[in-house]
Amino acid sequence: MKSGTTMRSYGLIVCTFSLALVACNGAPQAPAAQVPGAQAPVAGQPGAEAVTASDMSNAQAQSMLGTESLKPSTGSVSAATYAFSGTVTQGPNKGTVLSGPLVLKLRALGGGRQYLEGTLSGNVAVRGILFRDGSSIVLFDVKPQGIIGRGNPGKAELLSGIFIGPDIFGGDQGKWTAKLEAAPVTEADKSGVRALHASSDTPAVDLFVDGAKVSPAAGFTFRSIFPGNVAGGGYAALPSGKRQVKVCATGTTVCPVDAALNLAPNTRYTVAVIGTLNADDDHGKTPRPITPLVLEDRAPSKSDKAQVRLVHAAANPAADVVDVYVTAPDAKIADLKPAIGGFHYSTNSGYLALPAGDYQVRITLPNTKTVVIDSGKLSLAAGKVFTAFAVDPVPGSKDFGAVLLQDN
Repeated sequence: MKSGTTMRSYGLIVCTFSLALVACNGAPQAPAAQVPGAQAPVAGQPGAEAVTASDMSNAQAQSMLGTESLKPSTGSVSAATYAFSGTVTQGPNKGTVLSGPLVLKLRALGGGRQYLEGTLSGNVAVRGILFRDGSSIVLFDVKPQGIIGRGNPGKAELLSGIFIGPDIFGGDQGKWTAKLEAAPVTEADKSGVRALHASSDTPAVDLFVDGAKVSPAAGFTFRSIFPGNVAGGGYAALPSGKRQVKVCATGTTVCPVDAALNLAPNTRYTVAVIGTLNADDDHGKTPRPITPLVLEDRAPSKSDKAQVRLVHAAANPAADVVDVYVTAPDAKIADLKPAIGGFHYSTNSGYLALPAGDYQVRITLPNTKTVVIDSGKLSLAAGKVFTAFAVDPVPGSKDFGAVLLQDN
């Protein structure tokens, strides 16, 4: 906590945050009707559950917050952090500044109340009560004396109040604000994302996440990935939750892909840009518009086997439906049935568990043995997980291809 002047005559600061704390605990209930002239009960006495912050004198508030029964050992706990700032503008302590992060834990009490406990700026102990009507009283342990603050209702994210000197001291007045801060993103709240450029007629592209460019200056081109496929990595760490992703032609504002993704924590994803940018590339047949294909890269653990997932990302209508053969290297397929028959564009096989060893994947036109993609020899180790994408020919070529990515 900062001090603009030497702290004189400080001890207890009590602030009414009111609706600011409701953001962590749902909408407030309506306050109970009060009997005119009735004295508010204090904690531990009959009727204490009906007390609200406005019912209590400063002395009663201090007495209530000193009651040990307000510190239960059980109850659901939530947390909130506020940017707190206050200045004494007149009185003996004029110019004193109170500011810093106010970190509070909220524990459920009886009667629809919450017990508040935490610190201001990490070194000033704080305790308080959130009442059932949404108002609150908070006690800051600043010694030797103190100031009482009564807050005014406002928005859930931002409240203000006035410091008033306790009756036995008097004189101090000022203003404070408490703004609810967003919870910090932790490692558990991050997701892994990589992008594959699988649109043959689309030039080099840039990748934007929430409006910020994350790809290299030169972008990345057909059949390449970002940020790379290094073993055990190759994913960019992004905050979990809703992210807006754009894919734009490098150096332009032409963005054929603009999609909202909802990323789960501790989960990896591959976003493949598939389809064709120009209608002419569909040869007058079924259009394959450019679109993002989002895959969750989460294979069940199989330490004794390799796992492979096949994805049909070739937009050329000539390969709209294909057959897939998975064999030992150089095995003849003439008399074999396909491992996957009738494999359609933009679909995937799911993860296939295979014994560790050498394999060859061949993709043929449907109901024929005409191979359009040949992986060659693939050595698959136990415990490793891969995704193989069937992709269109490079412009100027007739040869379909494959991109093999490691998922773990």
